[in-house]
Amino acid sequence: RMEISKKKIMVNSTTLFIPLRGHSGAVTSLCFQKVEGQTVLFSGSESDDNILMWNIQESNDCGEDRCIKIIQAHKGGVTCLCHNGTHLFSAGGDNLIRRWDTSTRKCNVFKGHSEKVT
Repeated sequence: RMEISKKKIMVNSTTLFIPLRGHSGAVTSLCFQKVEGQTVLFSGSESDDNILMWNIQESNDCGEDRCIKIIQAHKGGVTCLCHNGTHLFSAGGDNLIRRWDTSTRKCNVFKGHSEKVT
């Protein structure tokens, strides 16, 4: 279970009070996953076309240096994200679904939608 408010993110019984700054506009999608032994948060934005990968376990109260990867993902913004334990899946305004290997950053592209995937 995840709850998000202006000042905190709550996952199950863990509350995170950290500002994560990195997108140029509104965050439109989030997902949590264990990657390489770390609990990470993936965030996507329709304003900057990127997926940011955040380390949410480090104790840095101001949120600096928590972004551990920036993935240039979609043209037309990132509209949704999900992770299956090995791969991150993203969809966007470019009518594509992408499957990312989170350790190598290799990407497979799935085409076929005629409109933005949400």
